[in-house]
Amino acid sequence: KMTSSNLVVGILLFSQIVMGMLGNSSILFYYIILMFTGKHLVPKDLIIEHLTFANYLTVILRGFPQTMSYFGFKNFLDDMGCKLIVYISRITRGMSMYATCILSCFQAITIRSSNFKWMKLKYRATKYIGPFCLVSWLFHLLLNILIPARVSGQLQGKCD
Repeated sequence: KMTSSNLVVGILLFSQIVMGMLGNSSILFYYIILMFTGKHLVPKDLIIEHLTFANYLTVILRGFPQTMSYFGFKNFLDDMGCKLIVYISRITRGMSMYATCILSCFQAITIRSSNFKWMKLKYRATKYIGPFCLVSWLFHLLLNILIPARVSGQLQGKCD
């Protein structure tokens, strides 16, 4: 049953999803263009790229099902769809937290790099940022591997 208040909330959520997708897409396309033109990305850019991709997936996977439920489509996902959305959402949430922490640490090292020890640490960190981000995606994939078995599927039109 769709009421006028659900319609208003659905429209507001949908507009937020569209704006989030446009913002994240523009950042991702900017970095893709930089990579294809041969520009050298600094480590901060690699971290932001992973953070943006994780946020993009979060906006899509958590926003669309919730918006569709406000528009009256309560059970448009089957059990497997719910499990997949919850699994990927957990991965992207973990990656968002990881990337934010790594970005904060890297910025602290960069600011503090006047000391020789910090400069040495900055050099090492710069060298391993890309592999750390890729390994963390794999880590979060494996860390949440049991989530689909624990998800109960649809309850009241939501994936829990």
